[in-house]
Amino acid sequence: MAGVDWSAKLLAVRVLNAQGGGWVRDTAEGIVYAAKLGAKVINVSLGWDNADVLRQAVNFAESKGSLVIAAATNHSTDTSSDANAYPARYPEALAVGAFTSNGDRAYYSN
Repeated sequence: MAGVDWSAKLLAVRVLNAQGGGWVRDTAEGIVYAAKLGAKVINVSLGWDNADVLRQAVNFAESKGSLVIAAATNHSTDTSSDANAYPARYPEALAVGAFTSNGDRAYYSN
């Protein structure tokens, strides 16, 4: 991975099936699992509807000192109006989007 410190440790936590489908509870459990193992940064490159179990997982991760970085999703809308932009919409998470090589927001990114 470009930009990662050679001494950094990475942990892959799979929360979706081989077809890219899954459940919000699986994502929440993956966040909690990583936080319990002491992850400093938890990357969540997907989005869901707002769900109590997901909010609780993000809050738990924050309480353990983990930063949840979440995709703002790829619906080309304002994240504040995208119902599927959780956990990125939680104030405890850091939302990220995609940019072009010119520094403009990618056409598909929130």
